[in-house]
Amino acid sequence: MLAHSRKIRWLTTSLFLILWCTTCYLSTAQTRCSTTEIEALRRKNNPRIEKKEAFERWLQQKITIAKSKISKTEEVVYTIPVVVHIIHNGEAVGVGSNISDARVFSQIRVLNEDYRRLNPDRNLTRPPFLPVAADCNIEFRLASTDPDGLPTNGIVRVRGSKSSWTIADDGTIQQQSFWKSTDYLNVHVCNLGGNVLGFAQTPESELPGLTLEDLGFFDYQRSRNPLTDGVVLDYRIFGETTSGIYNKGRTTTHEVGHYLGLRHTWGDEEDCFGDDFCEDTPQTDMENYGCKLAEKACDDIQFAMVENYMDYSNDACFNLFTNDQKTRMRTVLENSPRRKSLLNSPGLNVPVQAPNDAGIRAVISPALGKVCQNPVPVVIVLQNYGNNTITSVRITYQLDNEPSRTFNYTGTLPARGRDTLTFDNFNTTVGTHTFRVFTSLPNNVADSQTRNDTLVSEFEFLQKQSLPFTERFNGNTFPPKDWGLVNPDGSFTWKDTMAEGSSEVTNKAAYINLFEYDDNSRQERDFLVTKAYDFTNVSQAFLLFRVSHAQYREDSQTSSDGLEVRVAVDCGNKFGDPIYNKSGADLASAPSVTEAWHPKTADDWRDEVIDLKSFIGNTAISFSFASVNDFGNNIYIDNIQVVLIDINDGKIVNIYPNPSDGNFNLVLNFKETTDAQVYITDITGKKVFENRYSAIFKDSQPITLPILAPGVYLVNVSGNGFKETRKIVVQR
Repeated sequence: MLAHSRKIRWLTTSLFLILWCTTCYLSTAQTRCSTTEIEALRRKNNPRIEKKEAFERWLQQKITIAKSKISKTEEVVYTIPVVVHIIHNGEAVGVGSNISDARVFSQIRVLNEDYRRLNPDRNLTRPPFLPVAADCNIEFRLASTDPDGLPTNGIVRVRGSKSSWTIADDGTIQQQSFWKSTDYLNVHVCNLGGNVLGFAQTPESELPGLTLEDLGFFDYQRSRNPLTDGVVLDYRIFGETTSGIYNKGRTTTHEVGHYLGLRHTWGDEEDCFGDDFCEDTPQTDMENYGCKLAEKACDDIQFAMVENYMDYSNDACFNLFTNDQKTRMRTVLENSPRRKSLLNSPGLNVPVQAPNDAGIRAVISPALGKVCQNPVPVVIVLQNYGNNTITSVRITYQLDNEPSRTFNYTGTLPARGRDTLTFDNFNTTVGTHTFRVFTSLPNNVADSQTRNDTLVSEFEFLQKQSLPFTERFNGNTFPPKDWGLVNPDGSFTWKDTMAEGSSEVTNKAAYINLFEYDDNSRQERDFLVTKAYDFTNVSQAFLLFRVSHAQYREDSQTSSDGLEVRVAVDCGNKFGDPIYNKSGADLASAPSVTEAWHPKTADDWRDEVIDLKSFIGNTAISFSFASVNDFGNNIYIDNIQVVLIDINDGKIVNIYPNPSDGNFNLVLNFKETTDAQVYITDITGKKVFENRYSAIFKDSQPITLPILAPGVYLVNVSGNGFKETRKIVVQR
């Protein structure tokens, strides 16, 4: 294993993917539970998600406390509000994937029977397991009030954007229809392909941690995604049906068990090494299919509890949860985020039938987060929550402590109708501001209920900058003025330092010390975020920066730290996928070393060029530079620039950056589509590069030269009726 001589750098790890469900195929080729694959996929996309071991430590502490408080007094029955989203293919109700209300009602009944031990087949529980068979005192009820406070039957029907779904569509399935996961158990019923029956999102602890979602880095928050929280099930096994081995609705019972924190009875490891953290479920070596009543547990004395809902038996074989499983689920409900909030959800409230009830449904602008546009536009959504048509309503809005403004709405807004309204803009200043808007006097009478009248939006106004720009980190403060620094774990992060060879102007650069970073924080990211820049009235632009990094080496192993560059087009509120992503040898600008990396000469640096043509026209572009820790070696960046090219300047050939280290962009600006030949020579005429390009018009081509001696080289571009030569300086 790779290690510093003074400390172990890479610990042997046995933390494999969370195997909360194991993919096994029956003779029917159906996958009983696909939570394994979902957990692995979510973890791959977001390595920051809380580890299973951390969750179990937290939960066991909570269970110990819960058991110490258990008394003989009557236990509270917890009721969970459920919304069932039926994602269908346009069939009539009751046909195909557009299942009937009766199927939904049957599933809710099965859940209540199974979790209250009122299931008709409870008499089939074998005598050895009767003492631990539990009434979990957990019930489920279809929501009576939707997120807007309006009446609902808890069933939502939506025609899906595709006819069949797989686990790869996790996130997209939920986007078809979703209610706030802090208030509802979201159950999505759809046509799951790949013979998948269902999957769930497991709970998390209440351990504190910086939510990067709030900072615009949505795919690296510590918490699980609240927008995928819930259960997804195939329509063919949802509720009670008349055929098949999964016809009693118990796949839903199983997946809701995962949602409430249960693991499989065999602990997701074979050969008796697994643990479901419930002492009253006999340890078994693997999952059980069918109904193997003669199967023995690992001690070869007890029977395997094949009738437990968290095994893989047929629906007709299932009939119990145990006392320890009950305690585990109730403890999750009492403590876990987006579980404990269900117990006080407004989803089970009796909806108020109000005759005259207007409210603000949303503030589109200024939205929560960062705002770069000044004057600030004001756009809101007015909703009629009442039963009467609204013909008039007063809308009052205010920025900070400025005088409030009033808009008297007139029109015809039917019951449950909405209208998007745009008001006069506000001029504002750099800093944090509060925008407040509320309604009053719908139809010139008192509002029947005021809880939905008001919305408040807090936002930060940032002055967007003009282009081009250059940042060499030679100022007296870091990060530079109006730049941002995101340090999620409070450990090492970006700072400025002296760095040889980084610039002809100054020796300062930005760097992060990954040589001494915590080994337990692999994949931890630290973000250096630029100001917002205006990309309107720009023809062509490139992001340039210099990077210096060497891998740490011990024995035959080398580290694999990374650097990512992302772009936000909305003033820094949400950053997209990386436009630059290098790690390990791809990131390195120098050979691997056995000590902390510090560049010493210009040869230790490499120029990077990123074409920004995809972002031209946006009004507020921000960049983030994210280090990715592999407990390896330091990363330096310097000379961050956005350079502009005027494609209307008449030049056919432009080169950026120039000088370069041999990696540059050749920007071609032809008057019409044509073929072109490019060859590069040294000053003696020796050809060092050649390529042909077909059918190009206005384009940017990345060029990587072979390792050349520093000096001046000639770039020759020729084609149909033209020839042009440019000089490029190569610095190594």
